[in-house]
Amino acid sequence: MKFIKKLILPFSLTLILMSVTTVTKVLWQENKPLTKQHFRGPVDTKSKFMSNTNTTLNIRIVKQKGVTTEVTTFFDPTKSWIKPTATMEVLKHEQLHFDITEIYARELRKKIKMLQKSSVDVDVLNAEIKLAFKQYARLMEKEQYRYDHETNHSIIVDMQKKWSDSVAIRLNNLRDFKN
Repeated sequence: MKFIKKLILPFSLTLILMSVTTVTKVLWQENKPLTKQHFRGPVDTKSKFMSNTNTTLNIRIVKQKGVTTEVTTFFDPTKSWIKPTATMEVLKHEQLHFDITEIYARELRKKIKMLQKSSVDVDVLNAEIKLAFKQYARLMEKEQYRYDHETNHSIIVDMQKKWSDSVAIRLNNLRDFKN
């Protein structure tokens, strides 16, 4: 019987240590930019790129006597990586990917607010919200691609500056739809 207890104890300690080191997704927050420490995914050493950012536009819909939604923007540290030699410009480029995702979250919140004012049927509203989410997710994906293409992944400095300015203006214009 003592032998079994000795086997169980180390196993339970391992589980406790594993739960403490779990990496959670980072919620987008104004004035809390990403740092190199946020990028915890395995670095793709064969990639010609200096980094990769994984962001998610997320929606939670609750249908009870109406429809309530929660739209959030996440950064996934375990699926994002940055090479040790990456510059601050590369990090700022990756932050803008996160910011672009937040723009679409705010646009979606704005659209949902308009839909809630115009729709009285819960099922119709639910369907409209799901459709809007798909549309904004597609638009966001296209813009993320265009951003990388136009800046050549941060290499074209003047285009990077234009994007940075544009994103800041858009976030400000949508400030009423912050989470």
